[in-house]
Amino acid sequence: MYVQIITPEKTLFEGEVDSINLPGTDGRFHILNHHAAIVSSLKEGIIEVHTHTQEFQDYQNGNGKVQTSPLDDKILQFSIKGGVIEFNNNKAIVLAD
Repeated sequence: MYVQIITPEKTLFEGEVDSINLPGTDGRFHILNHHAAIVSSLKEGIIEVHTHTQEFQDYQNGNGKVQTSPLDDKILQFSIKGGVIEFNNNKAIVLAD
């Protein structure tokens, strides 16, 4: 699936990933390939992007808002204050603060 994480200042992340775990307003949820279409609000928390390689690690560490999970260096973590996600046709767009 293709994921974009966008803030008012810049695009934090974009690329092909295995899945994404998000802090929904009613609890965390996980989106995999071929998930049903969804639009949901997000609360303050951590977005986890599950990649299948480490190729994104060096590319993204320069922006100051991403780190890798201490449990798995293929999981990128982004802190957000809130936002929304739209997922449709294997494409996720996260608009985050």
